[in-house]
Amino acid sequence: MYLTVGAVFLPVLTKAQISNVRVFPEGERTVIVYDYARQDEAIDDVVVTYTTGNGSEKRVAKQISGDLRNIRPGSGKRIVWSSRAEAGDVKPEKLNVRLTGVRNKTKQAMCNDNINMADNYFRNKDYTLAVNYYESILNCASCNCNTKDVAYASDQVRIARQRMEPSRPPENVNTRPASYSSEPQRVVQQRRIPAAYRPQENLIVSYLYDMPMAVDAGGMHGVSVLLLRNSWDIGGYASFRTTSHFYSPQDNMSYYTNEKYAYNYGLSPTATTRRYSWLFSAGITRKAFSIENTFIFAYGGIGIGTNNAAVKYNVTEKGYTSQRWVSDGGHNLVFSPEVGAIADLNDRLTLMAGIKFPLSVTKSELLEKKNGISLMLGAGIRIKSLRHDYNRFPDTYIAYAMDIPALQPSEKLQSMNFIGFSIGRIGYDGLGAYLSARANLLLFNSKKVGDLNDYAFYRGLSDYGNAFITGGVTWMYFYGGLGISYQKEYKSYMVNNTAIWNSQRSDFGICTEFGLNLRLFDNVLLRGGITFPGFKLSSEDNEFTMGSNKMYYSLGLGYVFASDF
Repeated sequence: MYLTVGAVFLPVLTKAQISNVRVFPEGERTVIVYDYARQDEAIDDVVVTYTTGNGSEKRVAKQISGDLRNIRPGSGKRIVWSSRAEAGDVKPEKLNVRLTGVRNKTKQAMCNDNINMADNYFRNKDYTLAVNYYESILNCASCNCNTKDVAYASDQVRIARQRMEPSRPPENVNTRPASYSSEPQRVVQQRRIPAAYRPQENLIVSYLYDMPMAVDAGGMHGVSVLLLRNSWDIGGYASFRTTSHFYSPQDNMSYYTNEKYAYNYGLSPTATTRRYSWLFSAGITRKAFSIENTFIFAYGGIGIGTNNAAVKYNVTEKGYTSQRWVSDGGHNLVFSPEVGAIADLNDRLTLMAGIKFPLSVTKSELLEKKNGISLMLGAGIRIKSLRHDYNRFPDTYIAYAMDIPALQPSEKLQSMNFIGFSIGRIGYDGLGAYLSARANLLLFNSKKVGDLNDYAFYRGLSDYGNAFITGGVTWMYFYGGLGISYQKEYKSYMVNNTAIWNSQRSDFGICTEFGLNLRLFDNVLLRGGITFPGFKLSSEDNEFTMGSNKMYYSLGLGYVFASDF
């Protein structure tokens, strides 16, 4: 019969925070009951170690559960240990067990950092910020700061508030009493922020490249924004990657085969094809472990994107021939899970590595061999350091915005949006929102148009008027949304030796856009992104297209108003 009748407990702390330990046998298990009373030095976890006599080494009990993590003061704490399975059939007098209180280094670092920052502001007589950091110790239950630090912070809050009230004489107290800490007594004026001070959160911009394993798939490259928390809290990331051909728009086949315009065109395909893809992904980051000044984070998320195929055609329109890339139905909607690791070096540089494995939702013969697992590599740099209570609130901004065509051949006379604005809320860690409106001057000064006849000759000149009204969300440095677009196309023809304009297309549609809001010097906003005037999502023929006929670069310059905190 296996029975544990006693154990030796030697708490590691000098003051008996763990006390009144009792051990009870329950079949093949052992139940350990103890009391925990908080003393000057806080503990967060309890580790159970044991020896079985006969000169055996001390071992850590692993098959164990109960009050072991994030413990709080109280009596009757209970631990259940599968001692028979782990220690074997050991005689009671040979079994020695020890409880050790352990302080979570991350939590202690958080408490120390807040005190260091608060003392620095206190020294510089910035009492408002000093109170904020001292109170973060008092109000953070999960930090479990030492009682001596809590008492010290409480006294400093009282003193700082007295000094903020001129009508009340301040107390002549400016030191951190030695009784509050195991550290040597220090004068507040001599305290400095450690050179290795670590903020609680970092925002990283990273360049990311995909190396696909599939044949002739084409690598994707782009930018990621990462929110890395140095504690064990969950952060987030978002990424956008494309192939190089993605930025070279092409026409839709449906335009040339439309019954209304088909008689205008003659199409002759060449043997040249190209593939273009895009992928937007988002997910979470979480700290895994650290090695000195290197912090390793795991990340995982899911992306959505498309693979597309286009063919080069010789397009003849009423006597004028040009070469155009035309998308002829080769579209493939993709969902792409991805996982990997991020190495954060000294809170300044990051290295990323991972894999993604796209899953095709629709099928295309032109693209069926293009999907495959990709190895992802990236490198980034810190763009912002955040405290856990700093800059979480969105700020209001207003920006002048305009659109520039991604491709502007010589026949396009005017297609830039000159008038526009964007207004919204931008936050580093929370969701914001925005509204944007842009218009082309051509809409307010339309060209005179005439009718075509069978002898009309296209001159190769075109002009476009358009307008976009969009709205969406902002998160970290990303923005994205949907809206309504209006487009009107003009083309120049010769009819009976007379040059005329003819308006062939004029329609409303759904547009989509996404990009980056970059804050400089806290108040200057640079806005850059991509707008797709044509957005189509249709289950017909399993076809998915996204702005495959036109694309505009959206640029803006704005001002961010005062923060809300």
